Amino acid sequence: MLGVQRRSTLAGWAAVGALALAQQSENVQLDVVRFYRSAGAVTAVDGFCRVPVSAVSPLPGGGRGGAAYRVSLTVHDSAGLELTSQSWSQSVPAAMLGVASASLAEHFAFAARPGRYAVDVAITDSATGRVSRQHLEFRAYDAPPEASDLLLATGIREVAGAADSATRPGEIRKGGLRIEASGRPVLTPQQSSLGYYLELYTPRPETASVVLRVKTVAGVQIVATPPQQLPLAAGGGAARGVLDLSGLPPGSYRLEATASGRGGGGGEVVRSGDFGMAGFETAAAIAAAPRPERPDRFTTLSEAQLDSVYEPLIYLMEASEQGLYPTLTVDGKRRFLREFWVKRDPTPGTPRNEEADRLPPVSRGGHRRDPGMAHRSGPDLHPVRGAGRGAKPAASGEHGALRSVEVHARARAEVRVLRRDAVRQLRAHLDRRAARVQPA
Repeated sequence: MLGVQRRSTLAGWAAVGALALAQQSENVQLDVVRFYRSAGAVTAVDGFCRVPVSAVSPLPGGGRGGAAYRVSLTVHDSAGLELTSQSWSQSVPAAMLGVASASLAEHFAFAARPGRYAVDVAITDSATGRVSRQHLEFRAYDAPPEASDLLLATGIREVAGAADSATRPGEIRKGGLRIEASGRPVLTPQQSSLGYYLELYTPRPETASVVLRVKTVAGVQIVATPPQQLPLAAGGGAARGVLDLSGLPPGSYRLEATASGRGGGGGEVVRSGDFGMAGFETAAAIAAAPRPERPDRFTTLSEAQLDSVYEPLIYLMEASEQGLYPTLTVDGKRRFLREFWVKRDPTPGTPRNEEADRLPPVSRGGHRRDPGMAHRSGPDLHPVRGAGRGAKPAASGEHGALRSVEVHARARAEVRVLRRDAVRQLRAHLDRRAARVQPA
């Protein structure tokens, strides 16, 4: 039985993500890239289905409804036995419908035992019921190969640490690498970097010489890289990198990777993958197209969770920001929180906002979860009741109405009392001895 993992992505309006301009075909495209896994002697398969926007129609009602489609994926073995069948839905932003030759990519992955397999994909347009189909057959490795298939990408990054380990939209995971792949990439003059990833397998330590060549679909060589020496440990390794193809004329191309010299035998293994280069008019269409809003930390939060995120911010706000949030709709609250942190981003233009990342996660019920905070009553905790929402700030020199308390469970607990007039810090033993009050 095959277990299939799928991911739909709308990663950017350029050809560097799952959303690209597939100039080669207006049909549904289906590709698989195979990798060998010695544990279990299975073939790990990454599949990519590119859906042209021309295959879908606007949903009734017009406006900002956009379009939608349903993906149905089935995998059969050589005897015709259905091994798995899955389906899921995907929406298409209205702004995308006006971009010529635009397409979306669906990624799926599964592991297969040795044998032959057939993958069938059906794309059903939600507006008209029209169905577009694509069929592909492949063989899962029945013995360790010399190399995997060649995976092409528009971006490759190494994970910098645990905080950077999450897979971003449009990326797939290969060990400590995150690879932005969508099947057959399409580059533009402004975004002309082509990434590649190739696994080489060997039972003993060796050194391979790897050469990359860009060719036309007719086989004419355009450019070749100098040989790079790649040390391989027992079990193998991966050749990966990024090529700058600035100046390559618009058209369809093939990247060919040749690994030779392994074990001194002089044999060669060749793998290739197709890609395209779009022209300036395509780049202009991408730039002119309205950009869809990328999902962020606030996209999936409920109103209660948004309110929980907002509450601590009242102590950080400027006067012009106070009092606005409670009057907003749920979408307005999301926009408010986004804009609040954008204004305080210490590194604008980078994917991370270090100040916003300091916020603890939010539970399903809307309460903040701080690893250092005690959330349950127990022998070492003193229950504290906060003031009601209608409590007024205290006059100057008096203790204000209590808004919330954080009790950190340590030998000497740190209790942070939050009030509208001030933030003060209580340091007290939790053995019911008298507390001392100190300014925070």
